[in-house]
Amino acid sequence: MVNMKFAHLADIHLGGWRQPEMQALNLKAFQEAIGTCIKEKVDFIIFAGDLFDTALPSIDTLKDAMSEFKKINQAGIKCYIVSGSHDYSATGKTFLDVIERAGFCKNISCLEENQDKICVEVFEDNNILFVGLPGKKSSAEVDYFKKLLINGRDKLDPNKLKIFVFHSTLTEAKPEGMGFVDSVDIKDLPEGFDYYAGGHLHLVFDQPKQSGQNASVVYPGPVFPNNIDELEKLSSGSFYILEAEGNKIIKKERRDIKIKDTLTLEVNVDSFSSDKANLKILEEIEKQNLNDKIFLLKVKGILSSGKTSDIDWKRITEKVTEKKAYSFLKSATGLSTQELKLDVKTESQNIEEIENHFIKEYKTQISDDFKCFSDLITPLFNALETEKQESEKKDNFESRVFEEVKKILNLGD
Repeated sequence: MVNMKFAHLADIHLGGWRQPEMQALNLKAFQEAIGTCIKEKVDFIIFAGDLFDTALPSIDTLKDAMSEFKKINQAGIKCYIVSGSHDYSATGKTFLDVIERAGFCKNISCLEENQDKICVEVFEDNNILFVGLPGKKSSAEVDYFKKLLINGRDKLDPNKLKIFVFHSTLTEAKPEGMGFVDSVDIKDLPEGFDYYAGGHLHLVFDQPKQSGQNASVVYPGPVFPNNIDELEKLSSGSFYILEAEGNKIIKKERRDIKIKDTLTLEVNVDSFSSDKANLKILEEIEKQNLNDKIFLLKVKGILSSGKTSDIDWKRITEKVTEKKAYSFLKSATGLSTQELKLDVKTESQNIEEIENHFIKEYKTQISDDFKCFSDLITPLFNALETEKQESEKKDNFESRVFEEVKKILNLGD
């Protein structure tokens, strides 16, 4: 009976961070994961989608990825990959093709649409059977599961390790707040596989396909947090290393990737003036040890006076720099002002009448600096509600709306 060791990675999102220093950490996390795989001599690596944050990554991002895949190749480790919702392309062409043509990986999501069926092929390599299903934009791949037809299902030898790789949202794994997202139930994943390697949800999830069965459905989590919320919730990335004996998974181990410490500071400035809010934020930062840490600042509350734009982010950034933080990330989505708090009561159920009520109330509360724009609201609403004409091309429609908005704002050419 053949023993083997393999790794399961997903949601790497190389090139995804806007801040250069965070992009560098994302790459370093990927490098550490690959380094661990090489050190532990895994036989193969599964990439379950979103290696890149876009189907067209920058040249530098592609070069960094190719460098790591070259190391994998030189170590004699095979790679199997599917595209995710980010590195997916409607044309079917992505930079994953470049990595595959270089001989560094195999894209196992070979499928075609045939009438009411989505046909996928079984790929066999070294006595392991793979079936891959790519992710698509807006969870469009969820419909695939309802039409899935596996060509060569007779190849699913019960004595060989069978792995289904997918990039989609599972209903049972959906976190709070994602109820509106289309998803597939675990029971609707195709039967007959020994391991279900998932990607797309940035969380760790490990559950049997069916109660009492050995086959597991796993999300390994992102290799590195992809945004501020994930940094706060996850603090680090992760992936899985597994061992199989024949067609049985005998060991699963989650590996965390800790690159930098993260410190989150939440400052409540409710009922503060903008001036006092600035002082409060600076005082709270002064108390923190930020040295070489990723610093997340979350400011919330309703200012009693002043505007949210009065928050002195330049001075705050200077203070964070003085405290030698590795990176400074801020969120002010919870910050607002009483200046435009509208409380409009109307019994009307007509959308246009409700809009007019809000516009009328808005005009009574805005400062004199903005009153000159108030008469533009209704014309702008009307322009933006313009409907696309039958057979009108999208580009022509957008240009027509844009030109109308320019006229209203008197922007000229």
